[in-house]
Amino acid sequence: MNQLIPDASTDLESVRHFLMKAPRLSKLAFIRDAQTYRLLYDDPEVRKLVTDELVHMGLEEEAVQLNIPFEEVESYSQQMAPQYGESTLSILTWSDEESLE
Repeated sequence: MNQLIPDASTDLESVRHFLMKAPRLSKLAFIRDAQTYRLLYDDPEVRKLVTDELVHMGLEEEAVQLNIPFEEVESYSQQMAPQYGESTLSILTWSDEESLE
């Protein structure tokens, strides 16, 4: 299983199985998508699995950040700036060729 699309039907066991078998880039893509679709915020057990996997992958700081309430992210970023440098925010915009015409 190289891809798992997070949605309302994604359950703990499918995430566990996916994280055991998937390559690193697929895991990172899943984590990104799970954040976007709020799966990590709506299901604390899935968030725990994901944060454990991030630690296992050597991404401890990212694991910590997943457990910060959204309202506290900005102040946390300011607090960590001296250690990690100024944070940047990227906004991605998706479009198709038709919308560019």
